[in-house]
Amino acid sequence: MTPTEELQRSERARQFLEDPFYLENFQETEKAILDQLLHAPVKDRELTLALVDTWRGLHFGKRLLETHMETGKLVKEQIRREEERKKILGIF
Repeated sequence: MTPTEELQRSERARQFLEDPFYLENFQETEKAILDQLLHAPVKDRELTLALVDTWRGLHFGKRLLETHMETGKLVKEQIRREEERKKILGIF
């Protein structure tokens, strides 16, 4: 992926993660999963594991978006350093 594509992906991830609609839905979904987990019969191991897996999947998706955002920050810094290096060396 090109640096430009990485920056675009990073920006889209940031917008998504900061979107109030996404945040509200993430919190509601997490709460629903945890409520079901807390009220699941202790003996129902299959349901408990399914709910834990669902919760993990929810957070995995969020971490992927956060990773894209962080990658964009690194790409920006690399671009800034490269431009600075070119200025120092007198390369245009």
